[in-house]
Amino acid sequence: MPRTILIVDDDPAISGPLQEGLEAAGYEATVAEDGLQAVERAGAAPPDLIILDFHMPGGGGTSAYTALRALGPTLKTPVVFLSAVPLEEVKASVDWGPATFFIAKPAGLDRIVPVIRKALGE
Repeated sequence: MPRTILIVDDDPAISGPLQEGLEAAGYEATVAEDGLQAVERAGAAPPDLIILDFHMPGGGGTSAYTALRALGPTLKTPVVFLSAVPLEEVKASVDWGPATFFIAKPAGLDRIVPVIRKALGE
């Protein structure tokens, strides 16, 4: 059974190709367009990993990350921030933990998939 990944990004020009690429790499990927939708989807069907944009409408990545970490099923789920915001700014805004990773945008699958594999222990 393929590992599941929840992509949280409000830009379909990013989330669409990323979903297609991850599915081609053997993962099952779904998309949430904002933090609220991410929390709802993760609560209903906890993913193995979450890819999270930092700047989004409705509170953005900070609120989504905090809510996902407070949600029982996703408390320890690896989260990969995929963002154009500098790493230092992201780290200063969230409670960074051992299951939290960062990839700077723009990034292709050649940079994203190795981080996913590391986060999932593959």
